[in-house]
Amino acid sequence: MIFKAIKEAVAVFPGRIKLLVTIAFTVRIVANVLDIAGTILMALLVSFIAAVLTGLEIPAQMVQIFQILQIANLTPRDQVLVIGAITVAIFFLKPAFLLPLNFQITRRMQMNGAVVTGEMFQKFMRLPISSVRQWSTPDITYVMNSGMAGVVSILVASVTLAGELSLLVSLSATLIFVNPWMTLSLALYIFLLFCF
Repeated sequence: MIFKAIKEAVAVFPGRIKLLVTIAFTVRIVANVLDIAGTILMALLVSFIAAVLTGLEIPAQMVQIFQILQIANLTPRDQVLVIGAITVAIFFLKPAFLLPLNFQITRRMQMNGAVVTGEMFQKFMRLPISSVRQWSTPDITYVMNSGMAGVVSILVASVTLAGELSLLVSLSATLIFVNPWMTLSLALYIFLLFCF
């Protein structure tokens, strides 16, 4: 039912709104990738700090990251500072990247909705009186005032839904890679919570 409403909402608009929806989906997925990259860096940073404090061997992933970033020759304190700064930058980059783009995309969707509403109003005004009489006043009011706003709301909500679903799928894939049994147990627990 949700996907049918989204499909019908996209069909109402001309091609330019479809491009905006595609861009919005892409922006959300890129933001999710930034979330995962920051989370992975944070986990590696914690494991590195734990290894340094306990005197254990540094994880191989951290050694590779240090070589890529060319910070292998720094002291452990400086390495922690560099990786921590990169992690914080990634977490700050997401809203700095996402908020302005979401604002522009939503504004353009609403502008396109206003244009389509204006076109519908012009077509309505050209109809013969006999065909207009069969509609009730609430129907006409809804179509002219709220109809297109509802369609735009469906599109904006669909972008949010797709972004959250892609984050859930990517986090699940990452967790299954890290620890499949714990991930499957957690998924079963959440499923049971929703069932009962």
